[in-house]
Amino acid sequence: MREIRINLDRIRENYEVLRRVARPAKVMAVVKADGYGHGALQVAKSLDHDVDYFGVADISEAVKLREAGIKAPIMAWIFNSLEDLELAKQHQIEVGISSFHHLQLLNQVDQLQLHLKVDTGLSRNGFTVNDLPEAIEGFMQVIESNKHFAKGIFTHLSNTNENEDNSQFEVFETAIEYARGKGVEFELAHASASNATLSYPSKHYDMVRCGIALYGLSPDGRDVSGLPLEPAMSVYSEVINIKRVPAQTGVSYDFRYRTEKETTLVLVPFGYADGIPRAAEGLKVIINGQKFTQVGRVAMDQFVVDVGDSEIAIGDRVEIISDENPVSQISTRAGTINYEIVTKMGSRPNRIYGGD
Repeated sequence: MREIRINLDRIRENYEVLRRVARPAKVMAVVKADGYGHGALQVAKSLDHDVDYFGVADISEAVKLREAGIKAPIMAWIFNSLEDLELAKQHQIEVGISSFHHLQLLNQVDQLQLHLKVDTGLSRNGFTVNDLPEAIEGFMQVIESNKHFAKGIFTHLSNTNENEDNSQFEVFETAIEYARGKGVEFELAHASASNATLSYPSKHYDMVRCGIALYGLSPDGRDVSGLPLEPAMSVYSEVINIKRVPAQTGVSYDFRYRTEKETTLVLVPFGYADGIPRAAEGLKVIINGQKFTQVGRVAMDQFVVDVGDSEIAIGDRVEIISDENPVSQISTRAGTINYEIVTKMGSRPNRIYGGD
């Protein structure tokens, strides 16, 4: 009744597109949050034979990849305990260092590959410009004392506008030069995620980090129609009930929709527990090649579609997300971004992995 299809061929092809865009920089395939809802293990296994890097948020995500046999370099950038660092060492996971607390923890473990995070303006993780002198001094001390390796220096953009992004790039480059002046040379500098990778070809540095674009989706609403990036996720359900109703029939909770005339309503078993936000009321679906509008509240397990006088049968396939019905129409209805829709797809739908 509920089905999510993931096209791994498209993900591999998207990675090659991003590799061509970023060349000669390396491309980190970001598979955090279960591969943006696409399945981190399946995506990583499909890329592992020919990928520069994998990126995840948490150490636990990286450990799962290693335990599944993933061999490529993996970087994780969110952690908060010595146990996390010990796991990172055990499983050869590179870590992002973002705070003085992290530097203290590094004194209790050795031989880790480290990426220093610089807060260039996003105000999340990372050392600010004011903290940088003390941070570099502490970083040098733990490297020398504990035989850690200065693998990378990185930041993340706000994607506010070109001027703001360029200001952040300037801060980042100043931080690199400051570290170099203190004798710290990094193998990899990386600042650009999907949007910046496509927007600023001169700012790829040594590596870019691509998440949403890897899955064929537009980063932050950017127009990617000029690139052969193809969405990898399709979502389907089926019609399980049909009823003919008179005009002024109320539909779903609160009767936010009433039929204007006699019509046919069909029931689709896919709700907000499965990944369609309640706020996406009015989304479009495709049944038998025709587009229809979902009506009334999206419920936990199901939603209703007004199909008028169209001939629809029990068991007819319903395209919720497909090439002809992109995820953006759902995110727009819900007042959110495509990232949130795909990462929140529930565990109940049957996931099918394949290719073209």
